[in-house]
Amino acid sequence: MRHFVGRQAQIEETFQLLASSDDGALLDLTGVHGIGKSSFLRRLAEESVPRRVRIFNPLLKSVGEGYIDDYGPHASAAVLRQTLEWSRQMLGGIAARLGDEFKRYRLVSEQQGKQTEDFLVQNQISLGARSTVTDVEMHSTVNISVEAVRDQLRRAQAAMDEEFVKAWTSYTSAGPALVTIDQFELIADDEMGHWVVRLAQQLPNTLVVVARTPSAHNFTSVGDRLHQRRLPNFTPAEVATYLDRHLGAYAVTAEVADVVYEFTEGHPGGVDLATRLISESDVSRRTASRLRREFARLPESVDARWADLVGMILRTVKDPVLDRAVEAAAVTTVFDEPMLADLLTEEDQQRVDASQAISALSAHALIQEVRSSSDDRSGRFRLHEFIRVSLGSRQRAVAPRRWEELHGRAAQHCFRVLQAWDDVGEDSDEDPVGAYGRWYRYENPEWQDYMREWLYHSAQLPGKPEVTFGRFVQVFLDAFWWWGYYHPFPFNRRLLEDWERTAVLWGSRSGKRTAFGRPQEDAQELAEALLFLLDHYPVGYLKNTDAPWDELFSKLLLVQELCGLAPGSRTRFSSTEAAELTRTNGLIKIFLAHTRRYADPGDPEADEYYDLAVEDFEDVADEWTIAWILFERADLAVERGLTAQARSLLADAAGRARELSEVDGEWDYELLASLHRVAADRYWLTGDRGAAAAQYAAAVTNAYRFQGSPHPPDGYTRRFYAEVTARTVDKIISLAASGELDSAVDFAMAARPLPVHAGGADRDGLRSILAATDRDALAEGLFPRGPEVEELDKRRSPFMDRMRRHLRHVGPPEGDLESLITTE
Repeated sequence: MRHFVGRQAQIEETFQLLASSDDGALLDLTGVHGIGKSSFLRRLAEESVPRRVRIFNPLLKSVGEGYIDDYGPHASAAVLRQTLEWSRQMLGGIAARLGDEFKRYRLVSEQQGKQTEDFLVQNQISLGARSTVTDVEMHSTVNISVEAVRDQLRRAQAAMDEEFVKAWTSYTSAGPALVTIDQFELIADDEMGHWVVRLAQQLPNTLVVVARTPSAHNFTSVGDRLHQRRLPNFTPAEVATYLDRHLGAYAVTAEVADVVYEFTEGHPGGVDLATRLISESDVSRRTASRLRREFARLPESVDARWADLVGMILRTVKDPVLDRAVEAAAVTTVFDEPMLADLLTEEDQQRVDASQAISALSAHALIQEVRSSSDDRSGRFRLHEFIRVSLGSRQRAVAPRRWEELHGRAAQHCFRVLQAWDDVGEDSDEDPVGAYGRWYRYENPEWQDYMREWLYHSAQLPGKPEVTFGRFVQVFLDAFWWWGYYHPFPFNRRLLEDWERTAVLWGSRSGKRTAFGRPQEDAQELAEALLFLLDHYPVGYLKNTDAPWDELFSKLLLVQELCGLAPGSRTRFSSTEAAELTRTNGLIKIFLAHTRRYADPGDPEADEYYDLAVEDFEDVADEWTIAWILFERADLAVERGLTAQARSLLADAAGRARELSEVDGEWDYELLASLHRVAADRYWLTGDRGAAAAQYAAAVTNAYRFQGSPHPPDGYTRRFYAEVTARTVDKIISLAASGELDSAVDFAMAARPLPVHAGGADRDGLRSILAATDRDALAEGLFPRGPEVEELDKRRSPFMDRMRRHLRHVGPPEGDLESLITTE
């Protein structure tokens, strides 16, 4: 609503409840779509300022999807985990704005989040969607009960809540606080909603106001400090006031106000639309009799009535840009200028000026800007919910093909944003962004929210499900290739959970056992195949031959088939879709190559799949991935004893790595370390120990640098550094064990990557260590230590201070890299 009318009694009552909420209270405010709940919360915030009440407005974003009546003693592990994560995000956002009282809370929250994630990763736990469609709640390859998982999640939640309440009690001793949460219907019927209600009644001197659409669900049994109110429609006098404030210049008659009230029944959103129609009409249409005749032609159904009223406004305005903008915005939950431009631009047409369309939507009061977490302007908009619901229902029934087309464009837009994401996570204000940094998008909460938007639009598309399947597999395998096949990456399991929950939810809403345009079993089969990959692919650099490689091979072929990418598939894709899915197919082929290589290093089918993968990545001009495939092939060549082939592949990969650094000004230190390590293994195989030691030194140096560039160290970089140093130690120990102690000492000194660091061993010390075959002491005597667990993810730490000192005299990697590029 453009003007706030009435509601003053409700405003005053709310502040009276706040004044009496010494022990904490919650106001459950309900009202149908368009009743003015958001406007009411905004007015509360405005009136809080002169009353010296501090106000907080946490956002729900995309939480709660797929959880229905899932709360209390029997709450599923999935909703308990989602509650923990969202509550950490919500309370963390509040605490970030406040003072030292919340230092302890922030520490406890971080600890509980990490401990819980570690617990889930260690037990290989995937949490499913509980519903009438599937009884699967939890999957794990470890013998652990669902109740044990629930207990872990509840303990983490309780520890975090307790610490927040302590800090909040101190904070609110200086004055009252008001917390408002809009769109509470997203979580009201699950554990997240009940958690809010429970916590609200523990926050002293605080009133939490939640606004939601009415439902059969309520919280009356939760506590005695809970108050429930329903926002009423406007009275006839308030309708007249609203018309007068907006159309006063037109001298609206009492009869016109009566007609508007009669037609809308005082529904504020409907009153606003009627007001807009009157303001856009010529003088002859502003009479009560004319309005009554026009309104009488509108449907009885409320949703259809509002949709037709919007249509009347659009026909009156006669703005084709506005017409198309409303149509496009109706399929979205939120949109920004780039998304609207993609929705409005037809094929082979010049790109539409979306800013003009947004201006038109704003001018006619059809949209509102979505707040950012800091309550600033976000650049993201949504149609007023009652309009979106009305138009969306009509559009789907009247023009289903157009409705599907727009959802398809929205899904494609979201997917492009996901793949081109330029953010690098929560430390983006400190860290450089380059080809390597963009991979950190998977850990970015905003990226993950966008991913769920993509799933939402994809779920609406009955046609060409292979595109949705293929895009999903691309996101999954990109993340698995980037991180998950080497180091546990919770994102992959969370992605499968989101996929399953979306499939189950869409199937239940559509009334059919379908998801993403396919029988729901197909979506489940895809998820199960990828879950098998997660459960059985050996994590780390040691790939044992007794893993179920043949079964993994079969699962990947099934995934390829479900995506319409199997050889001989008759699935037709547009040029854009084909380009997108070429990358999906390339990723599948990389892992098909792995299944052949690790089952039998001599299997020529591994080479065939690697070659096919390179062709795909050449088609999409992905030089970075090609360089990594060439590294893997060089590593395999060394394993086979093909030293000349390994040399050629290393030179090609190193040349590409250098070219990539020239393009974005950023070195991929992980790739460089891997290339130098393979080169060292190759020289070791040929008996050139001096060259091998130099290459191991270069490998360790780059692995060490990798822990501080482009990001602070994390679990992955820490593991990688430990791997490279362990491989070097293995060679030195093996040399000493063969009876060549002096040669082993020489090799160790030559393999030392950096000037002797504090505590480093000299020749005599190395001799003693090697004589005792002490691997840990050798690593400590040769290499700077990696970060401790508590130093991970921190730009400022003792480890980072040491790294800067160690690297201050070390030159850039070009010189070492040249040794790989230059042929012998």
